[in-house]
Amino acid sequence: MARMLSREGHPTGLGDACAHYGRIFKTLHLLQFLHGEPYRRMITAQVNVSESRHRVARKICFNNRGGTQAALPPEPGGPARRPPAGAQHGGVVDQPLL
Repeated sequence: MARMLSREGHPTGLGDACAHYGRIFKTLHLLQFLHGEPYRRMITAQVNVSESRHRVARKICFNNRGGTQAALPPEPGGPARRPPAGAQHGGVVDQPLL
């Protein structure tokens, strides 16, 4: 398929047509998004669903260890405890859940 769209680094006629079609579709999407309240609401609803799914996945898979956490208070009579590695910087912890 890639050979049909470009040859030696230059787009073929079909490649040019696909690029123009993509630009037309993108322009229509932007115009509809800017001027259509129901369309914006639909897009927002879809984004909220995917964000909710990601939030649940983080809770299940990473036990909320991927976000920033405050330092844990020191144990009485013991050394100060620290949050898991990577939690201070917002990184994902690569430790399996036990």
